[in-house]
Amino acid sequence: MAPALAERGVNLTVETIEGPWDEASAGYKIRINGIEVDLYRFDPDEPNVRLADDPWIDCTLKPLAVANSLLMEAGARDRVAVISAGGNDGTAFLLPVEALAVLLESPALEPEERPVVPE
Repeated sequence: MAPALAERGVNLTVETIEGPWDEASAGYKIRINGIEVDLYRFDPDEPNVRLADDPWIDCTLKPLAVANSLLMEAGARDRVAVISAGGNDGTAFLLPVEALAVLLESPALEPEERPVVPE
């Protein structure tokens, strides 16, 4: 994704602050272009049990929301959208906001087929 975002004015830097497999980890946290993103926390009473309702969705949507914010700040027309967020078959893509609006409103697509544009 980094090369595609760079073409749109966003030089992406991603760091892991706290990994879920780190010793004594309290969860999973990353930094994207200096913005900390808390993907999920573990239950303090039950180590390795995630507090999030759906951590896979969060791990997909939260970073993409930051990417969209960075695209907006860069003045890019495109945004990242995702279909089947949080699943193994999830697909992310970049499209102009006008094209995304058409897909989001299209009666030809079932609700589960419509992309999600993380904000």
